Amino acid sequence: MKKYDLVVIGGGPAGYHAAIESAKKNKKCIVIDEKTLGGTCLHLGCIPSKSLISSAGLLRNLKKAKDYGIILNKSFSPDLELMVSKKNKIVSNLEKGIFNQLKSHGVEFVQGRGEIQEVDRVRVKNNSKNFDIYANNILIATGSRPRTLSSFPIDGDKVITSDHAVNLEKIPRRLLVVGGGYIGCELACFYNEIGSEVHIVEGLESLVTNLDSDISKFLEREFKKQKIKVRTKEFVSGIDIKNDDVLVHFENGEKLIVDKVLIAIGRSPNTEGIGLENVGVKVEKNGTILCDETMRTNVKNIYVAGDVVGKIMLAHVASYEGLIVSENISGIPAKIDYSLVPCGIFTYPEIGSVGLSEEDAISIGKNVKISRFDIRGLGKAHADRTIEGFVKIVSNAEDDSILGMHIVSSHAADLVHEGVAAMKGGIKTGELGSMIHSHPTLSEGIMLAALS
Repeated sequence: MKKYDLVVIGGGPAGYHAAIESAKKNKKCIVIDEKTLGGTCLHLGCIPSKSLISSAGLLRNLKKAKDYGIILNKSFSPDLELMVSKKNKIVSNLEKGIFNQLKSHGVEFVQGRGEIQEVDRVRVKNNSKNFDIYANNILIATGSRPRTLSSFPIDGDKVITSDHAVNLEKIPRRLLVVGGGYIGCELACFYNEIGSEVHIVEGLESLVTNLDSDISKFLEREFKKQKIKVRTKEFVSGIDIKNDDVLVHFENGEKLIVDKVLIAIGRSPNTEGIGLENVGVKVEKNGTILCDETMRTNVKNIYVAGDVVGKIMLAHVASYEGLIVSENISGIPAKIDYSLVPCGIFTYPEIGSVGLSEEDAISIGKNVKISRFDIRGLGKAHADRTIEGFVKIVSNAEDDSILGMHIVSSHAADLVHEGVAAMKGGIKTGELGSMIHSHPTLSEGIMLAALS
């Protein structure tokens, strides 16, 4: 009987990273996935959306080519079908890269649906045959899917999710995005830039409400400049599909006619039909799986990582959780730490954030000091023609420690990692300001914010 040190159910970032890192520690590993490797991140989320947003970003710059001293003698226009085709090629190449990584580390892959039968046995179900795999440890990394509402049935045409939004062939003339989180805001920016009339409705008081309020306010102002119509503290009560139009009813009595409605209200974990009940793995009411700081479930040799944990549904968090699992099954004690998770949102301009917002810091009783610098004060921002944004550092006024860093600017999702490194290393705000930063760069904004 062939037995593995680790059987992974799910081939996304959590699963394949856990397998590769475990294989590096001489563990025999196999990954099971119904489809292929890469998960939502590679095929329907992070990479597809960023490829499309990058295409729209170039279009955005072409529109203002004269500001760069460039005269375009020929017209240009977006081709969504071509953008999606180029995106698919990128995804395919990256998928091959993951397969090569598994192969080079001796990790096996099998296509099929993994279902836990016993604490040491997983059944693989595929079209041709069913067979069992035995394991010392099992990792559940089955990811998530777009959350939907029964009142708005998804048809893939008039009412769509983000899965459909990254694969459309034609630009919708009018698009309503339901949900003002990072997924909704990114896709709203993309479709607005390539020619859609975009509306966003968010039931809470602001967009990206989990971030610092200054970011939310700034983003709403920028969206207004970009002619994206934002409705906060409003709800959709129903829709009627009539021929090619979708009539949207709001709870306040207003109506709106659009071509498509994009439901972007979060994600739901994929925990059904994988045999959790067979071994007594505890599941929360929302479908997420309970685990401790080592990523271990209530069943001692069964672990969980990625979106099914439900803590922070981001690909880099999933990879990190997978690493924690690989350490623990290899006898290296490791505990998860979510205190320094950076977040990047690829709107125009970008957003980067790590640590506590000003509001959160105050709510837990911190004596807060705010340091801020506007990006328009940087020579590099003017040279790049991207002067929108700011750097905001939230510090503890008593000891000058950095509690959070929040950036809105081009490349903000990259820049914020300076804040991650500073906070990880215990660097104080004043110390960060005293570090020489190269000129002219956007990172100078971090230094100048710290000095303020």
